[in-house]
Amino acid sequence: MNDPRIAELQVIVTSYLDGVESFDAAARRLALILRHHPPASNAPSEPPGVPSLKPFSLKSIRVADLDLAPGRPAVDQAKALALFARAIRLAPTIQGEAV
Repeated sequence: MNDPRIAELQVIVTSYLDGVESFDAAARRLALILRHHPPASNAPSEPPGVPSLKPFSLKSIRVADLDLAPGRPAVDQAKALALFARAIRLAPTIQGEAV
């Protein structure tokens, strides 16, 4: 997965796993990213160097393939997936909130 948003998601997951942030707070932050910040990409129809935005599509992502907690033990990987699952459920309910 080469999406630059994955690194941003990993930072939030790490914050939760390290005890800096609660489960609910981290899930909300992840949901805000999923809801409001589509990743930039260079679309072939645009001139080189001009980014265009495309939606962050969860349909194109297999959650099991995401490495949200790289280098962490299996128990942390499971916690990260549970956190991401919660964020996916929250994302459609978040409207007009600042990140």
